[in-house]
Amino acid sequence: MALTTHPTDAERRNFYRINDDVYLEYLVLSDGEVETAIKEFNSQARQHFNPINQLQAITIRSSAILDKIHESSPDTAAYLRTVDERIQLLAHAIAQDQVGVPIVPNEKINLSAGGLSFFSEQPYNSGTLVEFSIIIAPSYLHISALGAVVYCRREEEHNAEYPYRVGVEFSHIHEADREALFIHIEEKKQLPQAEITQ
Repeated sequence: MALTTHPTDAERRNFYRINDDVYLEYLVLSDGEVETAIKEFNSQARQHFNPINQLQAITIRSSAILDKIHESSPDTAAYLRTVDERIQLLAHAIAQDQVGVPIVPNEKINLSAGGLSFFSEQPYNSGTLVEFSIIIAPSYLHISALGAVVYCRREEEHNAEYPYRVGVEFSHIHEADREALFIHIEEKKQLPQAEITQ
């Protein structure tokens, strides 16, 4: 299922944002490409399958059940968590094999479950639609999304070569990808060196 609604102001404020090194590819869509891109994205909703993202979504949904099992049978819950860890490791191995080569981050972005910001050589107008492919290493989470530019400001003091910071809000993102982003950000928040904003 694809999420095509914008988050409310309250939800947007509740999205934690982290600075993260990722492999990022994006395509700025012309007016004539927007309708086709949205149709293609929505048509992928039923077929969209990324094993790591889907596994993380299942982990979220089953965590409450595991907590209840732990209350009555801690050993059973511990065993089930071990099984989950082994499945996750196998999915990572499969994802890396599909890619064929190790993924090396090429961009430092500010990321949340609601959108991202990145530095660009050129400015973009508010409302411009952008198509994203984001791979987060070393977990090989692969996020596909469409997003609209909400701001573009010059910050050459931070990056003279890429002087424009472009902020984008996801307008179309698969549910499992959004949930995978939530988990990734929650895990990253726990790291001592994490750079978090809200």
